[in-house]
Amino acid sequence: MVFFCFFKINAQVLDSSLAPANGDLYTFYNVDTTGAWSMVNDTSGIWNFNSLTSTGPSSYIYYLNASSSPYDTAFAGANLASTSDFIGYNYFNLSSDSFVNLGFYNPNLVIKYLDPFKVFNFPFGLGSSFEDSCSSNVFNNLGSYQLFTSKTTNYCNKVGTLIIGNVSFNNVMLVRSSQKIVYTTFFNGQPYYYTTQLGEIYSWYDGVTKFPMVDYFYVRSNNSWETTWTEGAYYMRVRNYLLTDVPKTNAFSSDRLFLDNENVLHANNDYAIQIYDLSGRVVTSFRGCQVNLSQFDKGIYIVSLTDHSSEQFTQKIIVK
Repeated sequence: MVFFCFFKINAQVLDSSLAPANGDLYTFYNVDTTGAWSMVNDTSGIWNFNSLTSTGPSSYIYYLNASSSPYDTAFAGANLASTSDFIGYNYFNLSSDSFVNLGFYNPNLVIKYLDPFKVFNFPFGLGSSFEDSCSSNVFNNLGSYQLFTSKTTNYCNKVGTLIIGNVSFNNVMLVRSSQKIVYTTFFNGQPYYYTTQLGEIYSWYDGVTKFPMVDYFYVRSNNSWETTWTEGAYYMRVRNYLLTDVPKTNAFSSDRLFLDNENVLHANNDYAIQIYDLSGRVVTSFRGCQVNLSQFDKGIYIVSLTDHSSEQFTQKIIVK
C-alpha cells in the first residue's frame, strides 16, 4: 500500500502535473527516527532535520505503465503501476483530478479495494482538506484473509523551511494525512481478531521534483488481545540526493555490491543474482560474485541478490 503522492506547487496549489509516469524511479534512504517527532511537530514552520543518519541501504520505487506489469488485468481501470522488487505491484488510476490506489498484488498477498483508496484530489491548496473512506479484502497464502477498512483525512496547513544536512529549502509545503485503519482477520470464515491502527503521515514537497523530500509515518496500534496501545515511528525516509553529506550505515554499494569503472559488477559473496531493466525484464540471471556488464546498453538497471538463507537485497546501478 502506498501512502504518499506527488504534486507541483503553483501559487500554493497542488496539481497532478508532476505525477509519476512510466519510467520514473523514486530512490530514498530510510533514516533513524530518534528524536524526529519533536521536529516534525514544530509549529514555527521551520523543520530542522540537520542530523539525519540512514539505517540501511537505499531503496527505490519504480513506476511503469500498468499494461507492462504482470497483474494489470486484475485491476480494471489501472493505468499506472509501481514496484520495489519486480515481484509485488501497486496499481493506480491517475487522472487530471485524482490519484487513486486500486490495490496490490504479488504471489503471496492480494489487496483489492472494494471502493478505491483515493490518495488525493486535485487541485489542492493551502488550507484545503478532503476525507476518503475505503475497504478491501486482503488474501494471503496461509488460508486466512483480512477485511481492511480505513478513513483518511488529508490536509495542508503550512508552508515553511525544511533543513536537511545544514541546507535550507524555503517555501516547502507540508501535507498531512490522518488515517484510521481496522483489520479484521478471519479463519474458516469467522472473525478471529481485530487490529486498529491510527496513523499520521507527514510529507514535505519542494514543488519542483516529483516525489516528497521527506516522509514521516507515526502510528499507534492495538489488537483485540491488548489493553494498551503500541506507538512509535513506523518509518522516516529521505530522498537520496538530500543525504549526500550525511553519514550512512550498512551502505548497500560498499557492503554487498560494487560497480567499477570498467562496468564489472562485484558482489561480496556468492549470490543468486538477477538483473532487470526498467521494463521489469530479466536481462541476465546467474550465481556468483562477479559479472562483466560492459556489453549492456547504457542506462539504469535493478540488481536483485539472494543469499543462501533466501534473504533478498536490491540495488539500482547505472551502466555508463
